[in-house]
Amino acid sequence: MHLFENALSDFINAERVCAPGAVVVFDDVFPNHPRQAERVRQIQTWTGDVWKMLPILGKYRPDLTVLHVDCPPTGVIVCAGLTAESNVLAEKYDEIVKEFSDMSLREFGMDRLWGQFQNISGRRILEHPGEFLELLFARSSAGQQYKKFFCFFLSRKKNLLF
Repeated sequence: MHLFENALSDFINAERVCAPGAVVVFDDVFPNHPRQAERVRQIQTWTGDVWKMLPILGKYRPDLTVLHVDCPPTGVIVCAGLTAESNVLAEKYDEIVKEFSDMSLREFGMDRLWGQFQNISGRRILEHPGEFLELLFARSSAGQQYKKFFCFFLSRKKNLLF
């Protein structure tokens, strides 16, 4: 389901069992129009309100590295720096859901959403995967050991980003 509380719950559960160097990817986080981002699907192209994960992570988990990859149709964010010991989101889950449930993208603002985290082109990642990985793992010593794997993976999965 494309609802932020489900994405948040999934993130909490994934982080709880993550290994050092793990990354989490969310898709459909950059709707092209506020109607795509409504909680109830009203049009064919629908992202739901998963976009709310950006301000949530920005507010409650500023320790994470979150990069926006501009790839069609509605972008992804890649999160690194996860730690199985973190319980901030789980402890504040009800508070977060209450705070963000009624927020609309029109209210939050498309420009504000797009400016929340660093924007990287999918094509740029494929042309210079090392740069992307340096950004992704800059704050994580554990992630440094995984850079070679991700470079290999990206070189084999070029069609994922276009």
